[in-house]
Amino acid sequence: MRFCLIPCLIIGLLLALSSCKKEANVKSQVQKTKQITYVYGDASLPPQYHRSYNIVLTAKEVKISMNSYGKAIGDTTLATDAKMFDEIKALLTKLEITKRAKEGATGYSSHTIILDDNKEKPLLSWRSVDTPNDAVKDFIEKILATVPCFAEMKARPLPE
Repeated sequence: MRFCLIPCLIIGLLLALSSCKKEANVKSQVQKTKQITYVYGDASLPPQYHRSYNIVLTAKEVKISMNSYGKAIGDTTLATDAKMFDEIKALLTKLEITKRAKEGATGYSSHTIILDDNKEKPLLSWRSVDTPNDAVKDFIEKILATVPCFAEMKARPLPE
């Protein structure tokens, strides 16, 4: 029994240290970041309803690009401030997603958060069936609030 207990304790300790190291790496990465990108890929919908967009936020500006299956709906760049950027950045270390298995449905929307244009290694990625924590919901609400024309842009008809 004693021989089993020691390896179990060592494995538990290694897992705990690994988790702490990952959390420290995320905090370090977030502190250094100069750009936050939120990418929303809409589910499979008819083109008149489909809206996918990228929001790129820095301490000075926010840029949104919206499309329907690649057909541009709008591109806008607006001034923002460092305070808003820092508020949104502060949420990034608290984000958590509970992943769910696909349950027969298809056509999920997708969400991705990228720091400093590091597309190969996003900070977080999830689908509409996954469960985000409150920090993720706050992040989305705050980043959408940086684009006052978001609702108007989303409601635009498709260009001919």
